[in-house]
Formats: sequence, C-alpha cells, structure tokens
Amino acid sequence: MEQHWIWSDGCAGQFKNSRVFQWLCILHKRHKVPHIWNYFETGHGKGEHDGAGACIKTALRRQEMKFTTISLIRDAKTIVAWCSSVMGQGARRQEDQSSQKAHVHRYFWEVVDVDRSHLYDCKTIQGTRAFYSVRTSDNAIVEMWTRKLSCFCYPCSSGEWDNCESIDWVDSWDRVSLSIGQQTNSELSQLEEGQSSISHDYDHVQDLIQPGSTIMLITLKCLMTSCV
Repeated sequence: MEQHWIWSDGCAGQFKNSRVFQWLCILHKRHKVPHIWNYFETGHGKGEHDGAGACIKTALRRQEMKFTTISLIRDAKTIVAWCSSVMGQGARRQEDQSSQKAHVHRYFWEVVDVDRSHLYDCKTIQGTRAFYSVRTSDNAIVEMWTRKLSCFCYPCSSGEWDNCESIDWVDSWDRVSLSIGQQTNSELSQLEEGQSSISHDYDHVQDLIQPGSTIMLITLKCLMTSCV
C-alpha cells in the first residue's frame, strides 16, 4: 500500500479531532504509509454503509422490543452471536439455495485483542471546522497538513502535492504541529517498523475483498466504508 485515502463525515467527536490526527501520524510512522483523510460537507456524508448499518440496528431494536424473559442481546459478544445466527452468512445459505436473487453477505466478528494502553494527550487544534482535507507527515515532529478543500487531480492522487492542478480553487496546504506530551513524544521516537496496536482480527476481511466490491466495516460507535 502506497497511500491510504479515507472519506467520512466531519463529526468532531469521532473523526475530526486532535486524537484522530495523532493516531494517523503514529500509523504513518509505524507502517511508512501516508494517510489522507477527506471530510464531506455537513449533511452530505451518507452512503451505502449507512444503509447497511441501519438494517442491523433496526433488527437489533426489533429484537429488544420483543421483551422476552431472557434477553439475547446484553453486550458486544451477544450482539455478534445474535447477528451471526440471524443475519450472518450462514443464516442466508438455505434461502440462497431456493432463490436466484442476489443477497447481501454479512459477516460478524468480535474484536477483542486491541491494545488501548496508548495515551492520546494531544491538545485541541483550533479551526478544524474550516478545513476538509488532512494528510499525515513522517517528520520527527508530529505534524499534519491541512487544506480547506479536497483535490483529486492526478498530481494530488499520486502524492505530488506541490504540483496540484487546482491550486487556484482549493488553496495550498498548511502545516499544523500537534502539541503532544513528553510521554507520547518518547513513544514516537522509539517506534520500529512492524509495531502495531491494531487488532489482527482485521485479517478476516482480506478474504472478502474483491475488485469492484464494497466492504462495509460497522462498529458499535461509528460506520466506515472502504471501496476497492
């Protein structure tokens, strides 16, 4: 992977804040892959993943509304178990055999081995509502590059930021230094290639990726999509 492009809405609590920016910089340093995050205009970030998430949340809500004596949905583990049995790939096989219709294939996993010990102590960045594109830097000092608008011209898509063909419309990149604590700075200086706090459960998704397919990763708190 040479670059990682991300699209999402601009929710400050989930995607557009200093902790996310610091996390992206750490990933860049660990894996030597630049990350470019583009934010949709307010109210324009809906996509296929929202519909997929809505189907699952509606099914869970209806199950809870049955008011049975024994609740099948109590935590993340039971949610995964219930969704796998009712909405997962195995639950659709019998129906697929008797129908020629194309169905959505759903797979559910519980991610448990995530290292959450890292301390994100980056201070708030002012003016985040004014820009809609950020990219990481692998400099020794933790810093980000921000832009008022996103651009997908050929030079920008290839990482040749200084040769942008739409500079008159999208403006140039501004460098923003992240103010971090001494502990975080020490951790970043000791990073070695191959280290990661990302769960290895993501390996389950690799077998599902096909050219031209849309993979939707749904968590309990946010929705993300990656189109390949």
